[in-house]
Amino acid sequence: MNNITLDVPVDLNYLTWQQPMIANVPSMDQLVVVETGIGKGSEFLINHYKHVYSFESNWSSEWYDLCTKTKHANWSTLFYDLNRTDVYIDALTAFLGDVKIDVALVDHACKGDHHPDPTRRGDLAAHFMKLGVKHIFVHDYPHGNYYWSVSDTAADEYGYYNINVKHSTGYYTKK
Repeated sequence: MNNITLDVPVDLNYLTWQQPMIANVPSMDQLVVVETGIGKGSEFLINHYKHVYSFESNWSSEWYDLCTKTKHANWSTLFYDLNRTDVYIDALTAFLGDVKIDVALVDHACKGDHHPDPTRRGDLAAHFMKLGVKHIFVHDYPHGNYYWSVSDTAADEYGYYNINVKHSTGYYTKK
């Protein structure tokens, strides 16, 4: 297990996805995880997973720069500037390339109605379902202002079911 500390502010409400992840994902140290968003929770992922891909989006890189001052061999990061005009999911897909992702943590997306790209957290969850990612966690679930809504149609189409894990986190796993 790694031992990295990120010197960034923390609000424990932003880390409530960790307990459901620990309870539902065995052998994390053998798996690859992608997170949309970056912050103190990235520290947990870096310290528990084989490799972490962190894809941060925001209107400025200030938060990203603060979070990525500490580097680690098992951590790949990319900043997506919301001033860009390309499609968020396309940029995320290019960042990941053909890496096999075992776990996805959807904790961020485009800025909803404030951005020309309408990608929401639910859209990202459906995208990861389409890719066949075994474990998908959607944080801030089901708070509508975070655009979390995951289509039941997508879950059925791609063979996933939702497990109620509380802690404001939706958990989808392959049937």
